[in-house]
Amino acid sequence: MIEHTFKSIWLQSYRSKFGHRLLAVLLGFCTLFVLSYVTTNVGRHPRFAHPVTCPATLRTWMSSNTRLPKLHVLLLSYPRSGSSFLGDLLQSYSGAFYHFEPLHYFGNIVAHNQLDTARKLLHDLFTCDYRDWGSFPEWAWFNSDFLTFRRNKRYWQMCTHKDSTRMLCYNICFLAVACRNSPVQIIKTIRMTASEAGKMMEEYKDLNLKVIHLVRDPRGTMNSRQQKDIAAWCGKYKACSSSQTFCRLVDEDLKHACQLQKRYPNRYTVLRYEDLALDPPQVTEKLFKFLDIGPVPTEVIQFLETHTQGTAHGSTNSFLQPPYRTVRNSTQAALEWCKKMKLKDIQKVQRSCHVVLNKLGYKLVNNTDIGAEDVIGEASDFCMSP
Repeated sequence: MIEHTFKSIWLQSYRSKFGHRLLAVLLGFCTLFVLSYVTTNVGRHPRFAHPVTCPATLRTWMSSNTRLPKLHVLLLSYPRSGSSFLGDLLQSYSGAFYHFEPLHYFGNIVAHNQLDTARKLLHDLFTCDYRDWGSFPEWAWFNSDFLTFRRNKRYWQMCTHKDSTRMLCYNICFLAVACRNSPVQIIKTIRMTASEAGKMMEEYKDLNLKVIHLVRDPRGTMNSRQQKDIAAWCGKYKACSSSQTFCRLVDEDLKHACQLQKRYPNRYTVLRYEDLALDPPQVTEKLFKFLDIGPVPTEVIQFLETHTQGTAHGSTNSFLQPPYRTVRNSTQAALEWCKKMKLKDIQKVQRSCHVVLNKLGYKLVNNTDIGAEDVIGEASDFCMSP
């Protein structure tokens, strides 16, 4: 019957001088309907074994205190400020399990009415409890270009080795088991303020939470955001594209960071990206001391040797596009803006960000023939700065 109806419409359209237009409209409508159906039902009818499938005994085990992680590390930063490199450095520790940008689940920006839920998600990820988050791995599957799980290198190698289809990687049961086998949990995000991190420290007493607040010279950050692939999405958000708006947010974060450092002196630290890039071994040693992990493990030392002194050729993260790779000469990366930015653009950022530059110990410049000693001063106590 459907076939007969379609043939009738076709014949009528063919005979009509406007038939081709009618067919074009019908085909366009059908295309829009199919696209609408796919996008609205993407979470309801996944193309893979449902990620919530998990034996009842293991779901109960997820709610228990069995083999809970002993340390929870929140890496807090901003777009194009070196957080992916630091995240990879921390996850190179063999006892770490890494969640890469899980708050992307809420969108590029976490809305005000989502903040409580966002903190709850991070808490549950820290404790390897995925029972209330069956939609999270589904979202990660359908947005695989966000690399939510793939950036966890050790986990991704393990799950893809067991299942070449990669479906197992998104199963909450498999995730929970792998997660709880790691004593250190690391979450990296550019979508949380220092104020929200402070709320997490106050609300969730069951976490042994330590926060690494990574900052970078705003001139370097804004220069990195001008890269073509980055500017395409960064330009849509004023907090990303405007140095004035960005530095206002950083300054507000630093005010909260001062309070948190005083309240939790052994649990909240602010780190300059340039210090890490210019002296990776020493700063890494300080970081691991802050985290109470002990001496820097051999595998972390090896990571530093392969990720801070060369190029990305043949690197283990070569599946990433160049702007997102973390294998590079770290010193050159930290000071790249000195050579690439025009003086007028540097001065524009300096006018917008002079307060933040002063607080974090960065020097103002009036020419482009400069080196590290000309732009990076001693890390000062930014809490004492006006």
